Amino acid sequence: MLRQQAQMIVSAASQPVLLQVAQEAQAKELLKQVQEMQERLLRDPEAAKALEELLRYFQAPPDDTTNH
Repeated sequence: MLRQQAQMIVSAASQPVLLQVAQEAQAKELLKQVQEMQERLLRDPEAAKALEELLRYFQAPPDDTTNH
């Protein structure tokens, strides 16, 4: 009985670690896929131009500190 309880406690305690390892693996895989997609986009001249225009659209407005 005591052994079963100890095994249950160890099992429960290791669950968060296993979830964290799985999440890290998924995050690494997602990052790899995004990087591969970026590389494919940049090899395509039309896609690269569209990406440049999109990034230009989302740039922060110029810092207007000279008028203050």
